Amino acid sequence: MLLLIGIGTVLSIIFFTYLMTPSWEATTKILIERNSTQDLGIFKSVNKPVGNAVVVGNDALNMMILLTGENMAYQIVDEFGLDKRLRKKRFEPRNFREKTKNRIVDFFMIPKYMLQKIGLLSKGEKNWTDAAAENLIEEQQDIDIESESNVISITILGETRDLAVNIANRMVELLKERSSSFSREAARETYAFVQNQMSVAERNLKEAEDDVARYKINNSIVTLEEEKSLKMARIDSLEAELDDTSKEIEETTSRLAQVNQEMEKVDERVILSAIIARNPLVTSLEGKLEDLEIELASMMLYKTENHPEVKMLTAEIVRIRLTLLETVKDITNRKTESINPLYQSLLTRSINLKIDDIALNAREKAINKALVNINYDIQSIPKREFELARREEILKVNSLVYQALNTKLGELNVEMRSVISEYGVRVLDRAYLSPSAESTWPKWMLSILAAMLFSFIFGFGSIFTLEFFNDSIKSAKDVDTLLDAPCIGVLPDLTMLRSQDPLTGTLVEDEA
Repeated sequence: MLLLIGIGTVLSIIFFTYLMTPSWEATTKILIERNSTQDLGIFKSVNKPVGNAVVVGNDALNMMILLTGENMAYQIVDEFGLDKRLRKKRFEPRNFREKTKNRIVDFFMIPKYMLQKIGLLSKGEKNWTDAAAENLIEEQQDIDIESESNVISITILGETRDLAVNIANRMVELLKERSSSFSREAARETYAFVQNQMSVAERNLKEAEDDVARYKINNSIVTLEEEKSLKMARIDSLEAELDDTSKEIEETTSRLAQVNQEMEKVDERVILSAIIARNPLVTSLEGKLEDLEIELASMMLYKTENHPEVKMLTAEIVRIRLTLLETVKDITNRKTESINPLYQSLLTRSINLKIDDIALNAREKAINKALVNINYDIQSIPKREFELARREEILKVNSLVYQALNTKLGELNVEMRSVISEYGVRVLDRAYLSPSAESTWPKWMLSILAAMLFSFIFGFGSIFTLEFFNDSIKSAKDVDTLLDAPCIGVLPDLTMLRSQDPLTGTLVEDEA
């Protein structure tokens, strides 16, 4: 019996070892390094602490999460068709091993099939993609970090040599792509934000530029220092012109008084100047002439004699003067009983001097008004200087923001197309299996040794187990234990007697 148990154990282990699909093991080792990359913020002065400050193992741990994640598993399943392989082994077995495994699975699935048949479980084909991804994560890959380093060991079990090697190397390539895609994805997200802020900054910059330009135009500002210098020079010029005008007014007044004195000595039959002064037409023309002279004097402060508006205004003043002279002459001819040539000459001189007096007084008023305005402008320069500085500071800030965003937009545009990531993946040992490489699993020698060991354990273990559960009576002591009473003696079985054959020496049974 001991022999049968041992043989059965050995055969069972060898059989189940045979049922295991042969697999080849391929290993790739990679080193994870942190690249010195700039932060994806808006300003270039903000950088990530990289390089020597990295704690050993942390970077490898971050990358290991990508390697062992479901996204990686599903992509490997899709690229290498692991789900199709798994489904084909179930429904189209290629050899006795796969057929036997399917029969075993069917046997253990009988309860499920019965529940489906009676309607307690819904029928439907298994999701082979999920099953293949789970099988890859749980059984086919072994990913670990080397102790005290940033080295990751990627071990893949594949049904063929090429499959194991290709999956291991492909996982490294996908890791590189995913790590670089993180930087590109962050760059894309930041790019959209910066692009949106760029339009806002551009609009703000345009508004600030228009505001400064409009303020300068409205206040006739080139530069405040230059404006102040020009206005001071203009004040000096106007004060000199005012002094000359005052002297001309005094001279004209004196000459007018002299003419009036001479007119008083002329024949009394001539018309008096008072009659002319009270004439409404003359008064209207004098008022209009005064207004035009004031307007011309004000215009001449800022425009030259060749300016079209100055020329038009001068022509109008000349026309008014001529009209005024003709009007006075007409009144004189109609109101005077006898024309006195001397009086006529004095009257003409008086009218001309009066017109000159009106023009000079108008110029004096315009100069005084201009001086008041210029002095007010000079006093308001500090306030306008502060206001202009404030607007220019806003313009400067908007310009800096626009330039920074424009620069960052260019950097992000480059980074979105870059393959450089925050983490560098360097292949230290690329997966490779020679064409003559034998399958890594199952290990037949190990299985045979295990079978022998377990057969020995099960064989002797079964003996001790049977002996432990054997309740037959073998001695007087067993009787005492079973009946809880003393055993007085043992009677032999007289139905069978044994004797020794004198010729052969063997024991024979005799009937009693």
